[in-house]
Order: sequence, then C-alpha cells, then structure tokens
Amino acid sequence: MTASDVPQHLRANRSGFTRWFGRTLLNAMGWQVEGRIPDLKKFIVAGAPHTSNWDFVIAMAVVMACDIKANWLAKHTIFVFPFKRLFFALGGIPLDRGNTKGIAEQIAEKIRDSEQLVIGIMPEGTRSKVEKWKSGFLRIAHKAGCPVLLASLDFKHKRICFGDLIEAREDTDQQLVEIKNYYRQFQPKYPEKF
Repeated sequence: MTASDVPQHLRANRSGFTRWFGRTLLNAMGWQVEGRIPDLKKFIVAGAPHTSNWDFVIAMAVVMACDIKANWLAKHTIFVFPFKRLFFALGGIPLDRGNTKGIAEQIAEKIRDSEQLVIGIMPEGTRSKVEKWKSGFLRIAHKAGCPVLLASLDFKHKRICFGDLIEAREDTDQQLVEIKNYYRQFQPKYPEKF
C-alpha cells in the first residue's frame, strides 16, 4: 500500500520529504504494508499486538509513508522534548491514564462532532503482558457509532496489516476475547508479552 492507495480525504498532504522518510524507514527495516484503509470519514484503528517500542516507530513510519491523516492516543509521558512537536504534528493526542474518568465519552463526543476523524489506539494499553485488554476503544466506537479497523504488526513476516473492519458491540468483554483471538495469527516482537 502507498499514499496513492489511501482515500483522498484521508491523506494528510505531508511534504514529499516526510513521505520519502517514512518509505525509506520501512524499506530499511524490511517492512511492507498490506490491506487497505477503508473509504470512510470516521473510524478507530485498533493496533496490536503491542509488545515493544518498535511498534510505535513502525506505525509512525506507515503514517508518514502512506500519508495517512490520523490521530492516535498515547500516554502523556511520551510527549516530551525532543519529540513533543513531532508527535503533535503526526496526530498525537496525549492521554493521562491516571485520570480516566469520562475519557471514552469525551473521545466519542469528539468523533461524533467531527466531520472526519480517524483515531489509532493500542487495545493492550501497554507494552507489558496484560491479562485483560482495555475496552475503551470499543466503548468509544460504540458511543460514537463508528467502526473499528483491526491493524496488526507481524514481526515474523515484517508486515503491517490493515485487516477486518468491525462494528463495536455492547458486550465488550466477549468482543475483546474475539479480537484478541484474531490477533493471535500475528507474531509480536516479544511473543511472551502478548
């Protein structure tokens, strides 16, 4: 997938240098992008498995290479010098996980009120092994009335896959189990943390 495969309204129109840098980074690491970005104005991208800081580097290389206009949520502590300005320019939204009251509703409202908005979220919420994934991305999608695009990082085959587009249901616990099972076909950098 290249920038020309991304629907026009979802292109960020970044500089040629930024797109070149993203492509060069992906090529140097041997990664390829598979699948496609849906031609929709609003959706959430759920990215997994997430076991390494390299997940973020690869995801940002894809955003730059494919010129995708998207926002992404990350813990507020990564928005520091010297990367703070870059992260904001690439669509970063800092999230204080210590203050979770009403965050899902606030983000859902932001999506509902926007003409167009794509937000990337890592359901695991951390690079460490967790028994239960965070369901916030499903709650946000359900409240906002937008679908979820399942995106994956497969370190075994060095590919980023844009896969299934799903509708969030109210039974988030069962749906989380189904989604986690979907991601088992992709190998994270550190399988023991998945």
